Amino acid sequence: MNVANMKYDGLLLTPGTIPEDIHFDCQHALLTMTREEVHGQNVRNVGSLTMNDILLHYIRVHMLCPWGSNFSQLVHEDVFML
Repeated sequence: MNVANMKYDGLLLTPGTIPEDIHFDCQHALLTMTREEVHGQNVRNVGSLTMNDILLHYIRVHMLCPWGSNFSQLVHEDVFML
């Protein structure tokens, strides 16, 4: 988080905790990050993303904010960060 200059107060970034002034739309964000052949489907894993977003997700979960496991799962916080 220091590398990305992002503030983190210990809360997960879910639709209820993302500040209103950001105007974040998760569905629109997913539409811009997914491959065309999966548009309209329920996207839950990283394999549905475009190559650039897969690489960004890899950097986030392996280097910036390392996870313990389940790296392929795509959660709301990932979509917001990407």
